[in-house]
Parts: sequence; structure tokens; C-alpha cells
Amino acid sequence: MNLFKIVSFLALLLLSSQIHATTVQLVRADDHGNLFVTEEGARELAKINIPISVVGVVGPLHSGKSFLLNQLMGDSSFKIGSTVQPETKGLWMSQNSKDSTSFSTVFIDTEGFFANNVSEVHDAKIFAVTTLLSSHLIYNTVKMIDQSAIENLQVLARRTQLFRIRAEANSKESHQKFPEFKFPELHWLVQDFFQDLEGKTCTQWLHYLLKGQARDEGFNKLPGNTLDQIFPSTECHTFFLPASEKKQLRHLDELNESELNWEYLKELKDYKSVLERKINKSSVRFKDGVSFLSLLKAIVYFSNAGLFPSVPSMWEGFLEVQIEHSVTEAMGRLKDTVETELDSTDLSHLVSETNTPSPFDIEAKKTFNSIKNRVTANNLLEAEKKKAKEYIRKMLFGIESIINPAESKLGLRLLSTLDQYNTKFLKRIEEAIQTASLKVNAMDQKPEKEKAVPSAVLYASQEGRLRKMKNYFFELLNFKEPLIEKGWEELNAKTLGNHAIEKLSNQESIKLLFETEVKNIHDFAEKTFSTFVLDGKEPLPSDVWEKEKKLALDKVWNFWNSHLKDFKKEDLFDLYTQKAQNLVDQRENHHHEQNHKRSKLFLEGVVSECKRLSSKNRTQIENDMPMEEDQVAERLKTIFQKTKQEFHSKSKPFLKDPLMKEAQSNFDKMLEAVSKEVNDKNVEKTKEVCSSALLRAKSKLYGEGSKYYFAWSFRRFAKGVIMDELSTSIRSPNLKSEVANSFMEKDLGDELRNVGLSIFTYIVFLMVIVGSPVLFFVFKKKLPKVKVH
Repeated sequence: MNLFKIVSFLALLLLSSQIHATTVQLVRADDHGNLFVTEEGARELAKINIPISVVGVVGPLHSGKSFLLNQLMGDSSFKIGSTVQPETKGLWMSQNSKDSTSFSTVFIDTEGFFANNVSEVHDAKIFAVTTLLSSHLIYNTVKMIDQSAIENLQVLARRTQLFRIRAEANSKESHQKFPEFKFPELHWLVQDFFQDLEGKTCTQWLHYLLKGQARDEGFNKLPGNTLDQIFPSTECHTFFLPASEKKQLRHLDELNESELNWEYLKELKDYKSVLERKINKSSVRFKDGVSFLSLLKAIVYFSNAGLFPSVPSMWEGFLEVQIEHSVTEAMGRLKDTVETELDSTDLSHLVSETNTPSPFDIEAKKTFNSIKNRVTANNLLEAEKKKAKEYIRKMLFGIESIINPAESKLGLRLLSTLDQYNTKFLKRIEEAIQTASLKVNAMDQKPEKEKAVPSAVLYASQEGRLRKMKNYFFELLNFKEPLIEKGWEELNAKTLGNHAIEKLSNQESIKLLFETEVKNIHDFAEKTFSTFVLDGKEPLPSDVWEKEKKLALDKVWNFWNSHLKDFKKEDLFDLYTQKAQNLVDQRENHHHEQNHKRSKLFLEGVVSECKRLSSKNRTQIENDMPMEEDQVAERLKTIFQKTKQEFHSKSKPFLKDPLMKEAQSNFDKMLEAVSKEVNDKNVEKTKEVCSSALLRAKSKLYGEGSKYYFAWSFRRFAKGVIMDELSTSIRSPNLKSEVANSFMEKDLGDELRNVGLSIFTYIVFLMVIVGSPVLFFVFKKKLPKVKVH
């Protein structure tokens, strides 16, 4: 039995040494607030050669951070304090002995916030170091989440961001390299919680609070200033009291699990399962202990380099605001007293006797009266300066350390105020001149924007306006002062500049007017010419066109002159009149050409119509063929008379038109063509009727072609034979001749080809006979002469 107890005791002792062996202090602070990485912490980190996931816990003093970590790890690695003094200093770490072989989990316990004799900068450093190292950050608080707690955490998070940015910027100038950083997940744990969440989950309650209005609206309106915008994810978990008795709560590390509150254990179990699910390979922060130590040293180095952003305490901020308010209120009282005293002087002697003073006049004269008492103003300032200092002492509770800065600030402002009152006279006069200038400038009525005005009218208007403005300016400021003359000179120069701009603008408007009217006259000319030259209407003969054109041009130029009657003296008038002339000429030429084309087409149409009429009427003649030549001529004469009547009837308006000559020629050619076609048709019909006689003539001529040397002689012989055969059938000699010629061309081709010598052969023969003497003479001249001795 005693042996069993000894073995059990040794086992427990060995287990205890294993549990506490990995719990070491990582970071400590010296008396000056600088942080240092401990040698034992560095050695312990160097032993870890697998990836590391980090769980860091931060929060107020005595909120139960160490006890929470012991419960999460299932051991008593971290020491728990039982007095009002803080137990944990700096940062402590412990490696979870239950980790897998693939990665390790390091838990970091931290010094509590808001401890006595500890600056808020130290708290902010502890928070920043833990946040920058952690994969999962636990913010541990007690009882409730209020607006103050949210704002404190927001400020800590933002200061960490600023520290990160400044450290990264300075890392380029130092040997330290600041690794890439992302905020970890935030788990807000509330200990000793027993309130009703009214149907919400803990995380829903937290997000509801984060969306609420801050006490300081300006703070709430800052973009991205809520925790769920700073951290990638935020969630909340609550825990009931771990024990119910005071003694137990003081010594929680001495209680076993059966002595803890069952509700606390249930909530702890639920949270442990959540954390265990999140702690996996994806949450690994470092590849090993060396990389962990590298980042830790970099953070500590930059935190000691003065890069941590400071925030004034509430009392310091209150004093700064109070100093500003007290100085501002003292200066306000001083100015009110001085200005009231200066403005209370009688003004009656400064009001013009000839004019009823306007509110503007009275205000201007107040200015000059107050400056008349500039010495009085200085005396008043000295008296009020003493009163202001007494007021500041009372407002700052007689604290000498802040009264001196306040009086210095007051002194600077008083110097400025003295300068203001010393220059008040000139400033007030300038204000009066400015006010008068505004009133006078309102008299400079300008033409409507973008509306053109004749230049002469504008120049006269400007001169008149300038005279009125000058009279009114000196009427308003009817006292002697060099600045007033200078004020008028400046106003006059400004007005002349405005007038110059007005002239330029008016020139642009005039130019735009001319351009618009040029376009308008183009459109008007198009419309005017189109009224009498339209598709669907008959074209106009040239004489009618000339009359209509003259009327149209008169109309167009009346339009131009009526629209620009007031601008004929402008320099641009002749230039744009020429542009308008070119456009009108283009329109006139275009429509003249169109009318010419349509006239030509009209007359061609008349000729075509007459041709159709004659073709229709000649059908009866062709039905009565063959007939004698005089009969054909008589019938054609009747048809042509009707056709000519039709032609002259339809083309009568164009009798004097130059196109009529061409149309008449085309008409005559058409009649000739019709006449030839009818006569040719009659010849063919006659050949059909006289076919027997023509066959007899052909038989007589058979073989006769070879007896002739020349085709023309055979043709004369053949024509005589044919006409003899036709003498009994055809009376008209011309008709007989036409029939004979047609028969020879179409039916005697073989006989003509048998003629002895063709015309070509004959021509060659003649060239040989005629050319022989010529050749002999040429060669004779080229032979060399032989001298005889």
C-alpha cells in the first residue's frame, strides 16, 4: 500500500514537470517600458520544428485569462493570481502537449490591461504583439459588453494597424524585415455572464452592439471603424461563474472539475469544441519556432523604436480642450466689450445732409467712426487683457502647469487682435469700397447671354453705363479718402476688362449669328427654288426659268437683308455675304441643272411619244402593202402631219428654248427612220408579190457573172435585167430600183462572187500601171553619175 502511494506520487510529480516544462515567459518589460524577448522563451521556441498555430488571450486585469487558458489546455500551465495585484507580467507561452505530430498549438497568456502604474502605451504594446502573433485572438472581459469596451478595443486595433504600417515603412531603412500581417479571428469571451440575450445568440448580440451608435458620433462615423470591419471574423461566447463561493473564486486553480459550476463547464465544453474545430492546418501561423521567434523579435524591435502611436489620456484630453475653451471664451468677451464700446458713438455728424442715409451708408460711417477711436481701442484692449487672464485662471482651476501655456496662447491671440484693430480703418474702408463696388457693378447691365448686338450699339451702351457707374460710386462714398479714388480706378479697370470680354463675346455672338443666317439663307434658297422646280411638275422653259429665278433671288436677298439689317456695318458682313452668295449660287446652279435635265428628258419623252403614235398609225399602211411609192408617201405624209401636230403641241412652251433645236433634230431623224422602215417593209412585200418575175430574172443572170471583169459593170447589167422583168408589175421607177437593189444584195450573192475581177483587183491593177513610171524616176535619181574621160 505504501509502495502504491509512492509510485502514484512520483507519477504525478513527473506529469507536473511535463506540464510546466513548456510554460515560459516570452516577453518582459523593463522599468522604462521597453519590451525584451526572454532567453528561455527564445530557446523554447527554437525547439519547435513543426508548423505552429497560435491562440492569444488579451483583456483587462483579473478577467480570468490565465484560468481560461488552463481550462482550454486541460492543465495548469499558467499561474492564477488571487490578490488585487497582477499575476502575469508581459507575455507567457505554453505548448499544448496534446498536439498532433503535424502541427503544434502555442497558447499565449498576457498581462492584464488597466493595471495601476502601467501606461496605456504598455497595454497597447501588449495587445499589438499578441495580435500580430496570433492565429486566433481571444478578448476576455467580465460581466457585460458596453460601448466603452467596444471603443477601447477599436482604438487598440487601430493603433495596432498604425504600428504595423509605420513599422513596415521603417523596415526599409533598418536591418529588420517586417513580415506580412493579417488580423486574426476575434473571439470575444464574456466571463461571469448571466443576463438574458432575448432570443439572440452571443455572436448576434455582439454584432447588434457593434452596429449601435457610439457616444461620440464623430467616432462612429469614421469609415471602417467597427470591429467586424477590422477583424476578418468576430464571434462571441459567454461563460457563467465557474464557482459560487468567494473562497473558491479566489483559488480556482485549486479546484477540481467536479467543484466547478456545471453551467460553466457546459459553456466551456461548447467553446472548446468550437476552438478545436478552428485550430487546424489552415490556421497555422508559422512554419516552425524559428519563424515565430523572427517575427516576435521584429515586433519587439519596432515597438521599442518609438513607432507606437500614442493616445492622450482622458484627463490630458480634457485639459487641452479646457485650455482652448478658456482662451477662446476670454477672447470673445474681450472683443465683445471693445467692439460694443467703439460702435456706441454718435453717428449723426457723419451722415450726408443732402441724402437720406441708407443702411449701407450708416454701416460705412460706423466703420470710420470706430477707427477714429483707435487709441481708445488700444486702451480698452489692455484693460480687457487683465480681465481675460483672471478669467482663464478661474476656468483652469488655478493649476499653474496649464495656466502658463494658456496665457501664452492668449498673448499670441492678443497680438493678432491688436494688429486687427490697428488695421481696422483701412479694412473697413476696403469693405465699404467693396460693398459700393458691388452695388455699382450691378448697374452694368449686360445684354442677354449669347444674343448678338450691333457693335456700335454695344459701344454706346458701355460708355453710358460707365458714366452712370462713376457718378453713383462717388455719390455713395461722398468723402475724401485716397483709397476711394484707388477703389474707383480698380473698379473702372475691372469694368473695362469686363467690357472688353463683353465685346469679344458679342463678336462671337455676331459671328454665330452670321453663320446661322448663312445656313438659313441656304435653306431658304433651297425652299424658294424648290417651289417652282419640283419633282412631278413640268420643267420650265429657259425664258420662264430666268423670270422665276430673278423673282426667287429677289426673295432670297430680301430675306438676308431683313434679318441682318442692323449688322450691315460689321466687319464680317461682306465676308459672310460672299459666303451666302456662294451658297445661293450653288442652289441656283443645282436647280438650273436639274431643270435643264428634266427639260431635256421632257422633250425626249415628247419625241418618244410621237414615235409611238407614228408606229401605231403605220400599222394600217403595212397591212395594205404592197403599194406604189407615191401611195406610201401619201399615207406617210398624212401620218407625219398628225405626228408633227402632236410634237409641236406638246413642245410649244419650249419653242424658244435652246434645247428645242436638238429635240427638233431628233424628231426629224425619228420621222426619217420611220419612213425608211415603212419603205423597206414595202420593198419586202413587193418582192414577195413579184417573186415570179424575180425568179425569171435570176435564171437569166445565172452564169453571167463570170463574163464580167468588174462587179460594178455586172451590177449595172443585172439591175437592167431585173427592172425589165418588173416593168409589167411595178409602175414606180424608184420602187422598181429599190426592189432590184434589195434583190441583188440578198439573192444574187453567188453571181456577184463569180465576177472576173473584183474591185480590189482592179484597184491593184491601176496602182501598178500608174506607179511604174514613178518608181523608174526615183531609181534613176539614186544611180551614181559616171564621168567619161
